Amino acid sequence: MGKQIHQAIVSSFRVYTEPRVVEYVSGLGHSIAGAAHRKDLNYQFTILYDPRVYATEAPGGYIYLTTGILNFMQNEAELAALLAQEVALLQFRDRRFSK
Repeated sequence: MGKQIHQAIVSSFRVYTEPRVVEYVSGLGHSIAGAAHRKDLNYQFTILYDPRVYATEAPGGYIYLTTGILNFMQNEAELAALLAQEVALLQFRDRRFSK
């Protein structure tokens, strides 16, 4: 189900691809996910062009941030807290979406 949701999201939004920003967010996200309970997830961090201040997640380890929320943040600590929250939300299995 997560793959289907991911495909719908990336087909509805333009994906932000500036390598330094993408690598930075992904690296920080993977560092945080390394301490997560669920090691079975292939965490993927996607930045979407959207001025809205928004972040969300989808089953399977998909995490989405908008350019709006990145512009809103003041420092790395705020970004780390947001990524930690999204990773944490993926730790609880929902029987409706489990394999």
